[in-house]
Amino acid sequence: MRFATAFATLALSLAPIEAWAEWRSLRSEHFHLIGDASSRQLRDVALRFEQFRDIVTRLNIASARQQPVAPLTIFVFKDRRSFEPFMPRSDGRTVEAAGMFVEGPDNVYIAVRLDRGEEAFRSVFHEYTHLLLRRVFPEAPLWLHEGLAEYYSTLRITGDRTALIGYPVVQHVRLLQQQSMPLTKMFAATDRSPEYIGETAARLLLYAQSWALVHHAFQSRPPYEDAMLELAKTLIAGGAVDESVRKHYGMSLADLELRVLGYIRSGKYTAVGVRFRDDLVRFVTNDASIVSDGEADGWLGDLLAQMLRDDEARLRLESALQRQPQLAQAHQALGLLLLRKDLTNEAATHLGRAKELGADVDELLKKANRVTAAPAGFTQSPSAGQPAPRPSGARPSLRITLAGEERSFGTLEALDCKGDQVEFVIRTANGIVRAGGRFVEISVTNYRPSSLGNLLCGPQANKLLALLTWRAVGDARLAVAVEFVPDGFVP
Repeated sequence: MRFATAFATLALSLAPIEAWAEWRSLRSEHFHLIGDASSRQLRDVALRFEQFRDIVTRLNIASARQQPVAPLTIFVFKDRRSFEPFMPRSDGRTVEAAGMFVEGPDNVYIAVRLDRGEEAFRSVFHEYTHLLLRRVFPEAPLWLHEGLAEYYSTLRITGDRTALIGYPVVQHVRLLQQQSMPLTKMFAATDRSPEYIGETAARLLLYAQSWALVHHAFQSRPPYEDAMLELAKTLIAGGAVDESVRKHYGMSLADLELRVLGYIRSGKYTAVGVRFRDDLVRFVTNDASIVSDGEADGWLGDLLAQMLRDDEARLRLESALQRQPQLAQAHQALGLLLLRKDLTNEAATHLGRAKELGADVDELLKKANRVTAAPAGFTQSPSAGQPAPRPSGARPSLRITLAGEERSFGTLEALDCKGDQVEFVIRTANGIVRAGGRFVEISVTNYRPSSLGNLLCGPQANKLLALLTWRAVGDARLAVAVEFVPDGFVP
C-alpha cells in the first residue's frame, strides 16, 4: 500500500501539463513570471510585485548597497488543480497553501495561486520582505525583520499607480489588547530565542510586538521611521537599550513602550496612500509569450529541486529534455541537482551541454570537474604550505575575526570528507565543535614550524592544535578558516 500511494503521488506530480494547461512567460524589470494564467493576469502579478518592491526599497537605510541581481522567478498558478503537485508536503501529505516562498540550495522562487486572492500575496510578500531586507541590511535584528515583513505584507494595490499600506493586522491588534511583550525582551530576541523557536503563543506575541513598533514608527505623528532604523543599527553594534532609545527616539524606554502600546490599543490608525512613479508601469510589458510544455517542465522541475524533492525533480527535468534537448535551463537545473548528489560525471555532462547552449556555468563546471578529480586524501591549499619565516617565539599573525564569526581553539580530531565537502572536528576545552563547508572556500593556514604534509580524511593520529573560525547558519556551523598553530600556543 505504501508503494502504491507513493507511485500515485509521483504520477500526479508528473502529470503532463499539456493535458490541461497553456503556459506563458513574461518579464518585467525585476521579475520573470511563468504560469498557466492569462497574459493579463501575468501582467497584473508582475506589476503588483514591482510595486511592492518599489515600496520596500524606499526604506531609508544609509548603509544600503544594493547590488544588481538576476530577475526573481515567480510561478503563477491559476487554481488549486495546477498548484497541487507543487504544494509543500509534511509526513507524506499535501499541505494546503495559497502561495509559497522557496529558498533552495541554488535558486529562490515564489509561487502564488490566483484563486486564493489576497491570501496568496500576503504570505509571499512577508517572505520577500525578508529577502530584500537581507540584501540592504544584512545584520538587521529579528524584531526589525519580522516587524517590517508583517507591515509590508498588508500592502493592497488600488491601481496601476496607487496602493494602500499599513492596514492593521487584526490578530496582532487583538493579542496586544490583552497582553504585550517588554521591548527589552523583543530587542534581545534572535532566531535562536525561545520566544521565536518555542511555543506558538510566544512567537505570535513577538510578531505582534515587532509589528506594533514598526507600524508606530511609520504612521504615528510625528513618524519615527529614521529613529527606528538608527536604533536597530545602534543595538546591533552593541549599544545599551535605554541609552540607544533615548538617543534616537528622544524618550525613555518606558515612555516608548507606553506610547507604542497606547497607539495600538487606541485603534486610531488607518492605512496610508502610496503613489508610484509614473514610469513603473512601463517596465511591465503587456506581451506574454507562450512557452512549450518542455520549457515549462524545465522550470517546474527546478522548483521541485529547490524544495528538495529530488526524485520528482529529476524525472520532470529528464522528461523535459527528452522532448526538447536544447533547453539550457533544464540542463543547468539537472546538472546542479546531480552535483548535489555527488553524481559529478553526469552533472558535468549536463552543465557542459548548458554551456554549449549559452548558459554561464563556467564556475559550476569547475566545481564538477574538481570534485571528479579530487584525491582521496585531504590536501592543503597553496596558502597552507611552508609557513612564512618569523622570529623565534613570535606570535602568529592570526586572521582577524569578522562580524558574525566565532572562533574555537583545540586539537584537530578528525576530517570528515564527502566529495568537495569537508567537516573539521575540533576538540576544545568545552567539548567537540564541528564546522564544515566546501574545502576550496575554507582558508587553511599553517603557522607550525614544519609543513603539515598531506592530511588524510578520517581520524587524525597527530592531534594538531588549530583555531577554527566559523559562522552559524541555522543550526549548523559553516567553516570559514582553519589556522594550525605551534604546540604550546595560547589564544
